[in-house]
Amino acid sequence: MPKFTPGPWEVFLPGRKFVQSCRNFKSICELIQHDRTEEIVDANARLIASAPELYRELAHLVRLLGPCEDQLAVPGLATLNGARAALAKADGK
Repeated sequence: MPKFTPGPWEVFLPGRKFVQSCRNFKSICELIQHDRTEEIVDANARLIASAPELYRELAHLVRLLGPCEDQLAVPGLATLNGARAALAKADGK
């Protein structure tokens, strides 16, 4: 089980971009514009807010494809290994 705040997360507050947990209204992060455009900050916020769902679906993909690993061609095996590496990175391993 991941150690991060469970999703779903959402982006809120026009003008200042926060990502917040929908379950307990805990603030996950605030995105500061600095030299980035509003469009880039919005895109970054949406990507961060989608992280719990991305993690869950990637873990599901690994669980489904893992038993078929020896039958996968090189592109599929590379994708499976990349998914495993991404999950390990998110888990701090």
